[in-house]
Amino acid sequence: MLRLIRHSLLGLCTLGILSCSSDQIPSAPTAATSVPGGPNNIISDGSHSAGNPNFFFLPPLVGNPTSSPNYDADKFNGRLHPVMVVYSLPDGEACTGTPQDGPKAVAVVLEEEMYKVNWDTRAANLDANTTYRLCVMSSADGGTLLGFVDLLPISGGVKNARTGEVFAFNDGRTVPVKFRIEDGALSYDPANPALLGTEFTVDNTGGSITLADDAGATLLAAVSVPAGAVPAGEEVTIVLTQEDPQYTGSERPMCLPGGLTQSDECYQIRTEPALYQFGMPVHVEICVDASPVPEALQSELLVHKYNTTEGLQALPWAEPTIIGSDCTGSSLLGAASAVFEPFARWVGNLLAPPELSASVLAGTRVPKGLGGTAGSFSDFGGAVPSSAPQAPVGLTVPASATVGQAGLVAAASGGSGTGAFSFTSLTPSICSVDSASVTTGSITTLAAGTCSLTATKAADAIYMAATSDTGSVTVTATGQPTRILIDASRDGGGWWFPQTGSFNRSAPHQGKALADTLRALGYVVDELPRGMIIHDALFFNGYQSPGAYQIVVRAGSTPAPGSGTLYTTDEIQAYQRFLYTPGSSLLVETDYKPSWPPAPPDPLALILGLHFDGDLTGFVSLIADPITSGTDSVYYSAGSVLTNDPEGVTVLGTVSDYPVMGILTYGPSRVFFIGDINALQDVPQPLVTNVFQWLATGP
Repeated sequence: MLRLIRHSLLGLCTLGILSCSSDQIPSAPTAATSVPGGPNNIISDGSHSAGNPNFFFLPPLVGNPTSSPNYDADKFNGRLHPVMVVYSLPDGEACTGTPQDGPKAVAVVLEEEMYKVNWDTRAANLDANTTYRLCVMSSADGGTLLGFVDLLPISGGVKNARTGEVFAFNDGRTVPVKFRIEDGALSYDPANPALLGTEFTVDNTGGSITLADDAGATLLAAVSVPAGAVPAGEEVTIVLTQEDPQYTGSERPMCLPGGLTQSDECYQIRTEPALYQFGMPVHVEICVDASPVPEALQSELLVHKYNTTEGLQALPWAEPTIIGSDCTGSSLLGAASAVFEPFARWVGNLLAPPELSASVLAGTRVPKGLGGTAGSFSDFGGAVPSSAPQAPVGLTVPASATVGQAGLVAAASGGSGTGAFSFTSLTPSICSVDSASVTTGSITTLAAGTCSLTATKAADAIYMAATSDTGSVTVTATGQPTRILIDASRDGGGWWFPQTGSFNRSAPHQGKALADTLRALGYVVDELPRGMIIHDALFFNGYQSPGAYQIVVRAGSTPAPGSGTLYTTDEIQAYQRFLYTPGSSLLVETDYKPSWPPAPPDPLALILGLHFDGDLTGFVSLIADPITSGTDSVYYSAGSVLTNDPEGVTVLGTVSDYPVMGILTYGPSRVFFIGDINALQDVPQPLVTNVFQWLATGP
């Protein structure tokens, strides 16, 4: 919530005073006068109208503020990007609504410790019969109102609507608006002016800031924003301030809600624009008073954050490298504490996400520096993580399902706290589960068997993680078995050996064990003889049995005798039409050996983006994946390897660090590739079962 305590009459004063020379000091303000039908005409800053004590208009708009008891020459803050906005009265009394002019960026003049802009009143199209309120905001996006001044346009200049002073334009149209912002201007709270605060604007380059006590001896809090956490072209103003405890505890006020054991002292950190989400974790450090925490538990203290959306969370631990473990500073300070003291006052301007309150040490009891990382912010404090058990977590799943059945849902319930639900399949070869909503998961059945699932509610700052009892789904095969076509038409001996001439699937051949294993798993398997021409009717009408095939296994990559090519253009187009048919999958084996003439490139592999070459033998090093789950070893015999790095490929196995098998998608189809069909012919083995279950389920 923006504090409208920084009411600067800056813009208005600027207009009213511009007619004076640059060194003219206007007379003291008179009592406020009223615009007929409008609000009182006032100046609001650290020298007028009980305004923000850390914001001052400067000559020529007002008198020199250095004699004001609020003025502090050591506290200028030049790390902000304020704006000036002009509103007509009475509609713009609160410096809101549709502006007459602005917002206009106001540049910092570091050598003069001021911000300055030349206001072009002619471009603002002012009405001589209207009073205007010139407002200064801390930033363009959700900025805090720092101060304002009321002005009346007159011929050749403007008049301060409160004092009545007239100021001529410097060049017939412009008014110089100057003001000073000191540390704490954005965090000032008139209800508790003793609380310390600071502010800072950060962009894509990042930065860090530290807040110290008045003496500069104790570092209360620090924030460090890494480069890139704010996207290029964006700016975020961060406000870091102390805060009174906001929550009622059993024995004393607390920085955080809930029943955790907490340290004392609190901060609020916010951002402009409000509730800003950083692109990467931001480092937050707080100095807490650990004295209310039992000594045995003080080492367990962590930075915690709370907001109504995310609940209470413990931040991942990070060393407090800026404020130090004892809140006296890290190696950043060293012996240069005297130099750091004024720096620490304004450095506290860095990080201030929109809703952060952090527990820090405001007293002298047991100072302890804590650090953590967060991507967003809320109420923060120091607390000891709890280990309370949750209420039982429930899980509801369907009693039975078929392979590939759609719309299967796992529903979680119960538990305690704010942790999120997640789901786990204990039988990944039978089923998988993905989170679909806050309390449900989507079940995918892959093969016949018992699907075992659990639901877990994550830990939060109060409760430990909790997992449900196992839920079981009995999965049965569908009425229509998956049909597989073995394209051994270019096998080169890898499938049909030792058969020649006519081919009989019942007679011994090298691929028979794999085909029979697939049939035993419930698949319908047809095998193309060597030399067969590939066309659409084979894929969609069937070869040895009628019906379309869901899976095609291309076994071998040797050109047909006398053809000079592995496949014709028509055959490749037939393959492409198959792959673009929803529900289709392909297992492609490419045993490409350029040293074996003739050895033209494999056009089927090429349309998939795969380039194979070489001749390698050895055991395959398997990469963890549901497809390789349960497989101990696979022998690779004189197979080729993948020599390129195509986009979208997941490698599942290597030999001597060369990729030899993996998966990808092509259109709506799944593709498994391998450079040696012999590696799959050693059956039974889990790899074969897993590969064909994956192919059969489709994308």
